[in-house]
Amino acid sequence: MDGFGVFTFSRDHPFNASLYTGQFKQGLKHGNGTFMWTDGKRYVGHFEDGYRSGFGVLYFNKQQQSERYEGNFLKSKLHGKGTLYWRNGDIYEGSFVNDLIDGFGVFTFSKKNVYGNKKYSGYFKDNQMNGNGTMISNDGYKYVGMFKNNFRHGFGILYYPEQDLRDRYEGYHEKGFFEGQGRMYGKDGTFYVGHFSEDLPNGFGIEYTAQGSVHMKGMWNNGRLAFAWK
Repeated sequence: MDGFGVFTFSRDHPFNASLYTGQFKQGLKHGNGTFMWTDGKRYVGHFEDGYRSGFGVLYFNKQQQSERYEGNFLKSKLHGKGTLYWRNGDIYEGSFVNDLIDGFGVFTFSKKNVYGNKKYSGYFKDNQMNGNGTMISNDGYKYVGMFKNNFRHGFGILYYPEQDLRDRYEGYHEKGFFEGQGRMYGKDGTFYVGHFSEDLPNGFGIEYTAQGSVHMKGMWNNGRLAFAWK
């Protein structure tokens, strides 16, 4: 079976598909075609040796045409460069490996997402933000640094909105919190250098004036100076 044709699948077929319209080669889907499932999914694009391979568009829902993937496939899996559109308005554009978001990409979070209206540009691993990246929020926050499993994790810089008295935090993060050594800068030029835990100064630290002289130092507990050192 070669050339153009239409293949109608039975209900008992393991593909659970209703119809393929397109090119064949030696009995296999090969070339451009359209593959339709009984549940409403639809693929329009290139096939190779029976697999979705090359560029194509996969619609996940018959009623929601906006919920789709546009990009490259390899052996019927999302693989290579592509763009994934969600029903809630989220958009990811970047690299895929074996059906997973993996490599560099840009994820635009919609207002309906739990993360809020934000944009992340950076690296992913196994569908999660992992590695160096930049997260920009519509409310003025900006983070540049390391991520692990969707959290700020490792060294990074968090910039605060213009209306905030704080300017930026430079230091280490763990699961989204300031954790470890870091520096907190105020917009008035003052800054704190020391240990943080759960976003607050905890442990030994020094607070400096805008001119760089020591204002106070000692042991801190949940953001307050608990024991001053001379």
